Amino acid sequence: MISVKDRPRIFSLLSAQTTDKDFSYLNGVQGQCIDRTEDWALRREREELLSQKIRDLEVIEAKSRQVENLANRQAKHLSPQIYSSIFSETEDKSHIHTGKNLTFFFSDFVRVTDLSHTLEPQRLAAVIISYLLEMTNVALDYGGTIDKFSGAAVLVFFGDPETQGELEDAIRCPK
Repeated sequence: MISVKDRPRIFSLLSAQTTDKDFSYLNGVQGQCIDRTEDWALRREREELLSQKIRDLEVIEAKSRQVENLANRQAKHLSPQIYSSIFSETEDKSHIHTGKNLTFFFSDFVRVTDLSHTLEPQRLAAVIISYLLEMTNVALDYGGTIDKFSGAAVLVFFGDPETQGELEDAIRCPK
């Protein structure tokens, strides 16, 4: 680097060795200095842009992994139908409100309060969890959408977000 008029400049030396009997006074090493300041500035800018692009891609990959991890964790807490409607690539129509006839299924554990007086808490929890898991399997086997669990009860509906028609939705609902 050479300073020209108090500004740093970068030069490169191009050289060639010549041997010519007709022009013997030119024989030897010939050289020419070429100003490469702009070339180096462009190279440095390109390298910075490439470095920024790599950092951006790393951030995008990290965020994508976070979203995928969140989606996988959410899958454990949502009905398959709700999960699919949230994470599908179809157009979001959640802002459109329409009326629908749905069939509801409500199941509650009879006399769970009586059991709570006779069973140890861990055993009672195991019985309730077993019951709710079985009811979840029934709801999913019949194509229902689990709305909520409340204590030892489960509320399931048929006909949204997927419907097979009002009659078929009603027929699929367990009795």
